[in-house]
Amino acid sequence: MIRFTTGGWQFAIENAETTLDPYGGGTRIFSASAFFPDLVARYNFFGDWGNLSIAGLMRQLNHQYEESDVTKKQSTIGFGITFGGKIVLFEKDDIRFQFSGGNGLGRYASLNFANSAAIKSDNTLDPITSYLGFIGYRHIWNDVLRSNLNVSGILVENDASIVGGEVNKIAWSASVNLLYSPVNMLTFGLEFMRGNRELENGIKGKVDRLQFSAKYNFSFAATVDHH
Repeated sequence: MIRFTTGGWQFAIENAETTLDPYGGGTRIFSASAFFPDLVARYNFFGDWGNLSIAGLMRQLNHQYEESDVTKKQSTIGFGITFGGKIVLFEKDDIRFQFSGGNGLGRYASLNFANSAAIKSDNTLDPITSYLGFIGYRHIWNDVLRSNLNVSGILVENDASIVGGEVNKIAWSASVNLLYSPVNMLTFGLEFMRGNRELENGIKGKVDRLQFSAKYNFSFAATVDHH
């Protein structure tokens, strides 16, 4: 990846990789790198009220395959847009959110919950549309206790006639936690999360998870002796 920042603008160029659903369904296919890299542009707004950002993605989706001992390629364009930020409330509390959508997001959305595109019967590509987002509220109880309430989800628009029914369609999760920091560098946490997932064929599943965490933040400062 190459990233360039100037003022509120950020630009990035990243090596492309396309994840594909085979025609009729099956194991994920990883395509060879596309000719054009993934292109990302983002602008950030800052103020005493918090911060906001808007970003856009454009990428080439690529499919390389063998036909009659000849290597052939098919490609199409994927794109997406995202908007998010943090809004300060009641001096210390804040709301954090992000909403995204596009065609061919693939690995840029929810850890590749849905692939970038589906391979049609003629080996051309059908970009997969997805919408996702999260919203979270952070509350400061006192100097050592704080909590977060988070809800997130993703919806995928699959063409079942191409990819079959055993692909991801919807997922969402909700969580609440309590974080305790007896000193600045040490934090203990307790969190409960419920998650749900549904496939295109209607099969559903859920998971409940209670987890404990402990984090110590090592702080190092480098000084330069000018003598």
